Amino acid sequence: MAAPQSSGTLTVACKLPNGLILRTFDMVDTHEQGPLQSRTVKMARYTGQSFKINGNSFAQNKAPMFGQMENHGFALTHDVPADLWNKWLEQNKDAEIVQRGHIFAHGDGRSVRAEANEKKAEKTGLERLDQKKTPRGIAKAA
Repeated sequence: MAAPQSSGTLTVACKLPNGLILRTFDMVDTHEQGPLQSRTVKMARYTGQSFKINGNSFAQNKAPMFGQMENHGFALTHDVPADLWNKWLEQNKDAEIVQRGHIFAHGDGRSVRAEANEKKAEKTGLERLDQKKTPRGIAKAA
């Protein structure tokens, strides 16, 4: 997945129920004390940059927010800083949510909706159960 190359803001689509918080880290050299001597090791240090990404979950008797229904189950988060997104994407390029397309971004809202349409059949495994199609061995509550 190529990172969007804009320098402004992006629209991020996320299919995870609770969303997530994008946080970036820098790898810095630090000294670790051992029993006889210290050694230099790499340590991830939080940069202080974070951004909350909306999830597609909503209360059972409430209306959906963030446009989940018209965006095929993806919740949209607008105005995400592109620099933060690109750095987070680079640091998490091997994560399953990135590899399987459960989270992605574009600078244009139409492009986000088009990709959400292409990935509407993709399942995260965290979807709600359909009450009309309960798995075998599970009975409905009376």
